[in-house]
Amino acid sequence: VMEMEQVYRKETESASRRREQPRRERAPKQGREPYGERRERQHDHAAEAEAAKEQFDYSEELAKNTPCAVFLSEMLEKMNVPAPVLAAQTENGLRLCIDAETMGLLIGRRGETLDALQYLVSLVANRNRKEEGYMRVTLDTEGYRSRREETLRRLARRNATRVRQTGRPVSMEPM
Repeated sequence: VMEMEQVYRKETESASRRREQPRRERAPKQGREPYGERRERQHDHAAEAEAAKEQFDYSEELAKNTPCAVFLSEMLEKMNVPAPVLAAQTENGLRLCIDAETMGLLIGRRGETLDALQYLVSLVANRNRKEEGYMRVTLDTEGYRSRREETLRRLARRNATRVRQTGRPVSMEPM
């Protein structure tokens, strides 16, 4: 019992000493901004969406003539998300862009809703295409795909640096 009292007394004394000591300012990690500056640098999603639109030649005319874009427009109406659908033909297939203000609802958690919509649209697009071959359909809203790709690239670089420094493997979530 005496030993336990001594251990308890030592622990409380060291805890009170730690509380009395002034807190040290932590230096920001190399290559990282201090927290406040990071928060100030907010992304302008509208500007990124415009940049994504300029990258591809989107048109409403192509969307009106494409069955999968018409299907997507009807689905959005049934979801009570009225939004114009734009389409662009690329070398990889067809890109559809939803120009909506309620992009959070359309994207979902980590893009799950957007991926589900893309899957359904892809099924409609490739329903009767046995002779022409498979057509890849990519669905995007407000430049989400390019932002997510950049986020994943930063995460991969950060994890690669961590692996080099520690020499231990890093597991990542499924993507």
